[in-house]
Amino acid sequence: MVYSASKLTEFLACRHLARVGRVAQSPGKSDDPLVARLGDEHEQAHLKRLKEAGLSVHEFDDNPSAIHEIDKQVAETLAAMQSGVDVIFQGWVGDKHSAGRTDFLRRVETRSDLGGWSYEVEDTK
Repeated sequence: MVYSASKLTEFLACRHLARVGRVAQSPGKSDDPLVARLGDEHEQAHLKRLKEAGLSVHEFDDNPSAIHEIDKQVAETLAAMQSGVDVIFQGWVGDKHSAGRTDFLRRVETRSDLGGWSYEVEDTK
């Protein structure tokens, strides 16, 4: 199973909603082209603001085939987290059973297994 950032947010808010709301569609994409376009534009504007603020950013390409290389994407996200980058855009989290793509992972100065920092998910939609 692959989940979008929005679906992960729904799960955190209400596990029942996430279970009921499972639909077979492209992860994170709206059925409405206008809504999808506006969401993508909003996300890109947020990314631009983060870069303009001088934050270091690790970006994943919007590559449709990435869904077939989830293990590789999750490993790359973990490597970016271990490096301590400020922001990870479109990173992947998960394991062999399920995975999801985040909009943004933002570094926070809270100790974790990574060291003196950890990451919080930001969903821009």
